[in-house]
Amino acid sequence: MSFRSAATAAALLAVLAACKPSARGRCSTNTDCRAGAYCASGGICLGQPTTLPVVTIQLGSSTLLSAQLNQVKVHVDADPLLALHGLTVEVDSDHPVASGSIAAAIAGDDTVALGGFEANFVGAVTVHATLSYRVPGNDADSQVQATPAAATMDTAPPSVTVSVPVASDASPNGWVPRTSGNLEVRARVDDGNGSGPASATLSLDTCPGGGLGCSYAGSVFSHQKGTVVFSFQVPRTVQAQGSEAPIAVTVSALDAAGNQGKGAGTLQIDDAAPKIGSTALVTAGVTGEGGNTWFVGGSGAPPVEIAVPVTDLGSGVLSLALMLDTAGTSSFLPTGCNYAKASCDSR
Repeated sequence: MSFRSAATAAALLAVLAACKPSARGRCSTNTDCRAGAYCASGGICLGQPTTLPVVTIQLGSSTLLSAQLNQVKVHVDADPLLALHGLTVEVDSDHPVASGSIAAAIAGDDTVALGGFEANFVGAVTVHATLSYRVPGNDADSQVQATPAAATMDTAPPSVTVSVPVASDASPNGWVPRTSGNLEVRARVDDGNGSGPASATLSLDTCPGGGLGCSYAGSVFSHQKGTVVFSFQVPRTVQAQGSEAPIAVTVSALDAAGNQGKGAGTLQIDDAAPKIGSTALVTAGVTGEGGNTWFVGGSGAPPVEIAVPVTDLGSGVLSLALMLDTAGTSSFLPTGCNYAKASCDSR
C-alpha cells in the first residue's frame, strides 16, 4: 500500500471513529456523534477542528495611526471548517482612544478601518485584535486574540502662524507697490510633540482670476524639531489694478499623520493713488468785488491757511505740494504729510 493510500485510509478511519457504533456512521443531530464530533451536512459525523485560528496584527513599516491613517491590516490563519465571524480592533493607551470592526472576517488579510479617535491625542498606544469564530457543532462563538502591537497615534493638528517679511521696497507701515515681482509670505508650522510638519499651501481667500493661481505650495525655509517655517512666493499682480484693498490669505498645513491646521494672513499691496478732496480756506479773508476773497499781501502779511484733505488707505501719503497759479506764474508750497498719516491738510 502506498503512503498516499495509507493516509487516505487513516483519514477515513478517523471520520468513522467519530460516529457512534449504534448510528452506523449516520446522524441527524450532534448528539448522535461521539464527543469531539459533530453532525455535518448529509448526516455524517465528522471530527471537530482542533487547531485554533491564529490572528496577527500587521502594521507594516509605519506604526503611525490617525483619523487619516486609520487602516489596520490583520492576518487570519484558520481551518476552512471554522466559521469566521466578527473581527474587532481596539487601540488604547491607559484608556481607549480608537476602535473599529468588520462583521465577517476571512482567512488571509483583513483590513479594519478605525474610527472614534480621541481628539488632540499624541503618544504611544497599543493595538489589540479579537476574532470571533464558531466551531462546527457548537452553539456559541469562541474568541481568539492577537499578540498586541505597539504604535503611535497623532490626532493633534499643527498650529500655523502667517507673517509677511518686510520687503526692501515696503513703506514704513508694511505696504508694497504692485509690480511684476513676487511678495514673500512665510508660515510657521508648529506640531509640538506630534508627527511633524509635512507640507503647507497658501490659498487666496478670493481667487483673482486673469490666469493667476489661487494657491501656492510652500518650500521649507527653516526646520527645527517639531517646527518648520515654509516660504511662499506670491505674485504682486494678485492685487487688482488701481486697488489698495487688503488681500486675505489662508495657509493650510499638514503634519505627517495627515492632521490639518490653518492660519490666516493679509497681503498689503498698494496700487491706488491718494485721493485729494476739495480745498477750503481756513483763514478768513475779505470778500471783494466779483465775490472773490482777498487777503493782505506783502512781505509782512500773515500766512493764509488752506485745508486740503488727502486720504490713502494703503501705504499712506508720503508728500503733498500745493501749486498756486497767479498771472502766468506758478509756485509750489510743500507740506509735511508723511507715510504715517492716512490723511493730511496743507497749511
